[in-house]
Amino acid sequence: MLIYLLSIGICLGGALCRNKIIKNYIIFFLLIFLCFGYMTGSDWRNYEIAYYAASFRDLFNERFEIGYGILQSICNNLGIDFWTFHIGLKILVFLSISHVIFYFRLNQLFFWVLYLPEMGFYLFIDCPFRNLIAFGFFCMAIPALFERCVKTYFTIVTIAVCFHTSAIFLYFIYPLWGKQIKIIYWCILFLLANIVAYDIDNLINNFFSAFFAFSPFVKDKLLYYVMNDDFIQNKINIGTIYRVTLFIIFMCFRQKIIKGHRYGEIIFYLSMIYFIIYPFTISLKIFSRFSIYLIPFCLLSAMVLLVSLKNHFIKYGFITILMLWTIAKSYTTLTADCRYIPYSSYFEYILDEKPSYRYRSNYNFYNSPYEEF
Repeated sequence: MLIYLLSIGICLGGALCRNKIIKNYIIFFLLIFLCFGYMTGSDWRNYEIAYYAASFRDLFNERFEIGYGILQSICNNLGIDFWTFHIGLKILVFLSISHVIFYFRLNQLFFWVLYLPEMGFYLFIDCPFRNLIAFGFFCMAIPALFERCVKTYFTIVTIAVCFHTSAIFLYFIYPLWGKQIKIIYWCILFLLANIVAYDIDNLINNFFSAFFAFSPFVKDKLLYYVMNDDFIQNKINIGTIYRVTLFIIFMCFRQKIIKGHRYGEIIFYLSMIYFIIYPFTISLKIFSRFSIYLIPFCLLSAMVLLVSLKNHFIKYGFITILMLWTIAKSYTTLTADCRYIPYSSYFEYILDEKPSYRYRSNYNFYNSPYEEF
């Protein structure tokens, strides 16, 4: 676990440092750490098998979206090793995220401090690969979204959809932004979202019972895809309390966020959409995919607010809340199961004979102190 906490600590130290050379070295270290994970995570097992079996002949028989299917077929036919393919794409996504933060002219390393436990460890270490790639394309589309370049935005989003269907959600972001919504309406929407999400398991079960009674098999499959069993067991957790607290803070200081940055209005708007969607992300699996695209704006709002706050007592209080959550979220994510610990890097084996697929697949199951995922 130490290397994960160290990555956050080094980023925090770099965020407070003014030496650009040191900052660049830290970003490089972070890239190596996040993108070169080897036996960690879960999804790579299926992706590696599918990669070496990929061909244009079976392109339309694969379970992957067409864009990813074409890309892996091309790279496999060119003789590119899976891990070169895997790591190379993760590096490109990392650079895409870094470019977006640079675009906003905010403290890039402090963004990573907040982002790593929220989504960074999950996206890069556990690595839902196609979702990661789609998110990377969305990062490329963000400047077009903010500059209102409609053709560029929808073109890039369409490419993202070809890698993960959850990116369809991004089509609806563009026309939504710009609508003036009063604070009372945001509060009502947030309250309603939490009320509905709290009892969503009964609602969904009743819905599917009514519309899919003709086929118990179809009903069970859809319920498995839609529902998150962890939510049913624990509907209110520390994450819910944190999000509610953050929502209240953003509401109280919304003008500082809106006026504190050139793109403050849209950053605030998209963070509000995240808060509306969030209650469903812990109950509906499909909504958790949508949050991947929106959570950066919530963190950006927090960063803009920190810069804008002049009252030192409020500012340090807000920093304390963010740091306590960073620690708590890191611990719960890393210790939930065996996918993160122990951490192994591709660099450890770059000059040696690579371990077998079976050895790598079982490594974390056998060596982690935490339960299987």
